[in-house]
Amino acid sequence: MQEKALIDFIRVARKIYFLPLLLASVLVGILISPIFGHGKYYRPGSVIHRLFSWDGLWYKNVAVHNYVWQNDGWKIGHYTNLDFFPIYPIIEKLWSIPFGFSAFSMIFLSFVLGIISIFSVYRLAFKITNDQNRSISIAAIYTLWPASYCFFTGYPTGFINICAAEAILAWLNGKQWRAAAWVGLGTGTAPTMVFLAAAFCIDKSFQWLKKPKLSSVPAMILFGLATVWGLLGFMSYLGIHFNDPILFLKAQRAWGAPTPFVTRLILVFNPLWYGLPIYEMIGAFLHGTTANTAEIIFQRVIDLAGFLFLVLILWKSRKSSWRNNHKIPDILWLSALVSLIGYMWFLGTTAQNLTATIRLLYPVMLMFIWPICNSELKSKYMFWSLLGLGFVGTALQISLVISGYSVI
Repeated sequence: MQEKALIDFIRVARKIYFLPLLLASVLVGILISPIFGHGKYYRPGSVIHRLFSWDGLWYKNVAVHNYVWQNDGWKIGHYTNLDFFPIYPIIEKLWSIPFGFSAFSMIFLSFVLGIISIFSVYRLAFKITNDQNRSISIAAIYTLWPASYCFFTGYPTGFINICAAEAILAWLNGKQWRAAAWVGLGTGTAPTMVFLAAAFCIDKSFQWLKKPKLSSVPAMILFGLATVWGLLGFMSYLGIHFNDPILFLKAQRAWGAPTPFVTRLILVFNPLWYGLPIYEMIGAFLHGTTANTAEIIFQRVIDLAGFLFLVLILWKSRKSSWRNNHKIPDILWLSALVSLIGYMWFLGTTAQNLTATIRLLYPVMLMFIWPICNSELKSKYMFWSLLGLGFVGTALQISLVISGYSVI
């Protein structure tokens, strides 16, 4: 079985034409970065040094210094590393034993995990489509999604995506406990994976309702706990060392004060609120076409476009799934729906509006939506247009990171 998997891996690797495109987009981003000058967060140094930034620095901070809590860490602007979950810093610490903690080493780790995630997505797509060419096309769309810039900045994005893809694949193969183990690992890496854990629990509950048995309730509860074992481990650590298992929630207040529950509901379900990026873009444009305003406009365009694109694909996949007698596994559409709702709820917690959309929805949206939408991939024009947009988006993100702009 392992030999067959290796042969399939090699066969697919020889056909992955889009990896050079990804590397080319990064190279283009590096070459055009001088156009944007120096942003507010510019750091002198080599290109590698400047690419390793933002969350990548925070995860390394945890790996090197462990968690540190300051009593004023809950105030806006008083940031702490407790916002960043422990699994990836543990991986970085293990990686550093032979390779060290240099910026290049940390970026190379995130790149390797990003490449592995591509094959995980391919395996998931092939399980659904049973079509090698279309699965490669799906992997191509995934690879050139603009959030792939994270593979070159020391972010855990590739590893999160591996957990998500392998969890769904295990679920579709009938190995539910393995799926729980994978998604649980993800919840110890990023809070967004909790939404995927919720989708698994909902789907398993639907299965139980078809043939309800009281004797299986304890196993159901145990399964639910298994899907969040990483998060529970993190909370246990915080409870033991800081006497507060939810300290990571308080630490997140540094990025913005939490909104009251009713206000949050109004924001999340108010369609006009999602149009706020358009207002911000107009305001930035009226203030002049400097590099800073161009960065604001670009980020708002890509966040809004990414959000609307994913909502549209989710809607189309819903109709496709229901109208084809559930030929598409419910867990795919359910995972996407719960993840989208969770993201919207996250936005409402700090009234930030659309932010980091393409990155936060990368692991739990795109890979589950594209395999469902057969029609989109039949059009070569649509396919290559999406790859082209992804190429440009990734290059611009890389440029902005190197130039010291707020790309998170």
